[in-house]
Amino acid sequence: MSQVLIPEEKAFTVLSPDQKAKLIEIFNDIDFDDLKAIDLHKAVRFNKYIDEKIAEPKAEKDANDFLKSTAICNKHSVNIDEWLFSFSKLYVCDPDEFSKFVEDYDRVVQEQGKLKSINI
Repeated sequence: MSQVLIPEEKAFTVLSPDQKAKLIEIFNDIDFDDLKAIDLHKAVRFNKYIDEKIAEPKAEKDANDFLKSTAICNKHSVNIDEWLFSFSKLYVCDPDEFSKFVEDYDRVVQEQGKLKSINI
């Protein structure tokens, strides 16, 4: 009997080692204080880093939406496993959006440097 995988199950194996390494790099850049979690403050900061024209209320709303959709263990922060799982699901459901996220990050790093090294 053949087993059909649902998108969440596919997410555990869909990313290549290079894609996982890139996501871990981004997570670690956002996690500027090395607490191994992305909270509201860090998510807002990242939103401003990626889009310097974003208004504070929009950056905060998007950060809250991110936490609501990604945080599993607690509702106030996202750990590395939740981060990888979330982006794995995104890759399964919308690979173009996944690619855009990584490309946007790489573009901003080229323009401004790593998030950890700048003040926002």
